Amino acid sequence: MGKTSSRSYRKRIDSNQNEIATALRNAKYDVTDYHQVGNGIPDLLVTRHENKFSAWVECKKRGGVLTGAEIKFFVNCYDNKIIAFDGADAVAQVQALEERHKEKTW
Repeated sequence: MGKTSSRSYRKRIDSNQNEIATALRNAKYDVTDYHQVGNGIPDLLVTRHENKFSAWVECKKRGGVLTGAEIKFFVNCYDNKIIAFDGADAVAQVQALEERHKEKTW
């Protein structure tokens, strides 16, 4: 029978995550940090409750690649999701998704 590790470790925060979260908050989005969850779940969940909008944000440095678990999440999640490289990039992408969300008719 194989051994299982009970070691726990703290998930690393991406070096640009604070910049991205701050830029999104400055753009009046609510930002919830999920970086410690792991298992491919993106780092941030961004919401604007007034129009029932949400988007997942995976923070990566330029040239960074998604892990296998992150790829699986992106393939299987039908909600809004982006990969952001800096604050301005995150705000621009999230705002574009939000505009498309506003155009939908339910």
